[in-house]
Formats: sequence, C-alpha cells, structure tokens
Amino acid sequence: MHDIGKVNIGFQTQIWQSGDVPPGHSKPRRAGHTLDLMPVLNGEDDATSQWFFDALGWWWDAADTWDDCGGETVCGLMVATLSHHGTPVKLYGGRAKFPQLWRPFAGLNPEEWVARVGGLMYEWFPEAFAGGGRQLPSAPEFQHHFLGLWNLADWIGSNERWFALGGRRPRWP
Repeated sequence: MHDIGKVNIGFQTQIWQSGDVPPGHSKPRRAGHTLDLMPVLNGEDDATSQWFFDALGWWWDAADTWDDCGGETVCGLMVATLSHHGTPVKLYGGRAKFPQLWRPFAGLNPEEWVARVGGLMYEWFPEAFAGGGRQLPSAPEFQHHFLGLWNLADWIGSNERWFALGGRRPRWP
C-alpha cells in the first residue's frame, strides 16, 4: 500500500521514451507517488476518490471496523504509510488535483491496478479482514511508531545489498 500512488499514469510513463507515446498523444506530465495521491485521498479529486476507495475493496469496511474513531485512525495510518520517505506528507495544502493522472491512458488503467492491490491485501492478510479482532490504537504514538516501522522496512527493502534487483530497475506494477 505504501507505493499505491505509483499506479498513476504520470508515474508509470516517466520512463517512456518519445517513441513509447502513442501517435496523436502527448506524454502525461511526470508525477510522484505520494504527493499526487493526496488530492485523491482528501476528496479534492472527488471522481477519482470515489473509484479509488471502491476499487480497493476493503477501505470502507476497514474505516468502519478497524477503529472506534469513525475511520480517523485508519486514515491516519494510511497517511503514515504514504509518508515512508522520511517526511510526513501533507494531506491538505500540497499538490493540486490533476485527475488526468488517474484516467486510463495507452493501455494503462490505474483503477485496475488499485483493484489488484486491494485484492492482494485480502489474499496476503486475510486475518485483518476476518472481523472480531482488536481495534487499532488511536494514540498518536502508535501512528508515529507505525510510520517509523514503514520507513525502516522501505529502506531495508530498497537496499540492493540485501535485495538485488538483478541490474535493472523495478517497474511497478
């Protein structure tokens, strides 16, 4: 989930050469995978927000059942998850909405990839969706520790000394 923003077409096409762009189209503007997701998460890009959370498949249930703060804890942990580059992302007041990043383009469909990631969450972590478990702690300290764990895991997992990439850069998805 920490890299879910990489499904936007501005991120996906940034490695494209001019010959990769379909005739009659312009290459989408370059985009990041955290800041460009914020208008989607905070509802500024309402059309994308609706399909994004629906495509995840589990978000609405998690927001209702994983905490007793009306989803506030789950939302805070999502922002912490996306803050894995060492600086907390701003949910508001950052990047302006740019809906074109989230629309299908040249065979790339961000909604399909969000649905795929959402499905993998069910597959990889079925116990999280079983119900009846303890609710997530709402204390700010928990969110802080959660973010620290994500940072550490991302840094370790991105270190080629421990996880060789075979001489090529990974392309997600």
